[in-house]
Amino acid sequence: MSDTGLVAADRLAALWVRTAAGAALAVCPVVWWLAGAGMSGGAAAGTTALALAAPAAVAAHAVRRAGRELDRQTAAAISHAEETARSQERERHQRILHDRVLQIMEMLARGDRRFDTGVRGQVAEEAAWLRDLVETGREREPGNLVAELETLARAFALQHLRVEVNTAGLAAAGNPHDRLPRTHVSALVEATREALTNVVKHAGTDVATIRVNHGPLGLVLTIVDAGRGFDGEPDTGTGLRRSIIGRLTEVGGAVLIESAAGEGTSVELRLPIPE
Repeated sequence: MSDTGLVAADRLAALWVRTAAGAALAVCPVVWWLAGAGMSGGAAAGTTALALAAPAAVAAHAVRRAGRELDRQTAAAISHAEETARSQERERHQRILHDRVLQIMEMLARGDRRFDTGVRGQVAEEAAWLRDLVETGREREPGNLVAELETLARAFALQHLRVEVNTAGLAAAGNPHDRLPRTHVSALVEATREALTNVVKHAGTDVATIRVNHGPLGLVLTIVDAGRGFDGEPDTGTGLRRSIIGRLTEVGGAVLIESAAGEGTSVELRLPIPE
């Protein structure tokens, strides 16, 4: 039940308690007074019941009204939770279509890459990944962060982007990335994938570097290229807004992008590591 539903339930319980206490406080003096006046027990009870009928009816109405309000708030909370779940599922599907299917189709459509055996192998791997998702409804669980980044580097080599992966900072810090939940690893890997895709499409360079370090605030993964860069704020299209910023925000992380025309671009992914 939501916090609103719990508050309403507490109010309903408190109303019942107040009603019972009020009735007891009203009955006792009336019975004592009638008994003192010499009225028989049955007559005293009947007179008392008549005296309490109106307050009891008012209390019962208030309880029923509180119950209806509790039902309304509970239904609203359930509806909100269902809509939130549907929205998150739509967001997940849109990311999958953008980051995997659309990017592969655009790579093939650009025509500036040789359609060699390596590229066919990548397309076949992505098709197998998508088929597994369609048939099971679940994305494959990511493995170790370092291994996933190295696999990513090999995949982008097929697009003629040489990616250097530097994770020495993690080893020096005792490999804190091993404590990352799978959802956090997936967010980092997929955000890195999108950042590298942007290098291929926009940077005008064939070299990029991934550096992963551990600092006071957690893990810092930086994707750097020495390409053409840009001035001003980055274009917050679907790739940046959903695939990079959205993914990191959902798992408690943050994104910092720095660039200048002619000086390349740096995309920094920051993510706390659970104790």
